[in-house]
Amino acid sequence: CTGEDLGITALRATWYQGESLSHRDLLGSLMGLGVRREMIGDLLVAEHSCDCSLLPEVVPFLLQNWTQAGRSKLRVVQIPLDQITVPAVARKTIRDTVSSLRLDAVAASGFGTSRAKMAEAISSGRVMLNYLECTRPDHAVEEGDGIACRGLGKCRLVTVGGRSRKGRINITIDRYI
Repeated sequence: CTGEDLGITALRATWYQGESLSHRDLLGSLMGLGVRREMIGDLLVAEHSCDCSLLPEVVPFLLQNWTQAGRSKLRVVQIPLDQITVPAVARKTIRDTVSSLRLDAVAASGFGTSRAKMAEAISSGRVMLNYLECTRPDHAVEEGDGIACRGLGKCRLVTVGGRSRKGRINITIDRYI
């Protein structure tokens, strides 16, 4: 069973060593070309390349037109699915205490912002809990839950420990950077 049989294919975009591009830069360049998000799968960004899975019908268009992202020139080639490289995930471990395992408290700790600002982001629909939109700041969070906030990134509640002397809950969060 090949990638074509599954209805997906892969491209690799590379750029000059001295330049740095992010997932946001690359996705923005694709959206700027008019490619709909549902046509594109994962964008796996490494230091000087990006492997992306996508539907085969957009490949000829991208091979011809995806020539830059931001101010960086791109070289794009089609690759077999078995040559996709998954870069190491960079993350920062945060150890903190929270008063409760509410979404606003845990997310505020994970993203380094105030609980009030996080509650506002949650209420406005910018936060997802385990890939589902959650608009309730008081929603309970459990060990292993993933939190994503538009504009701030992603984090995961790794462990929930015991209580501190002041009655707060010890937590460990991995923030993906």
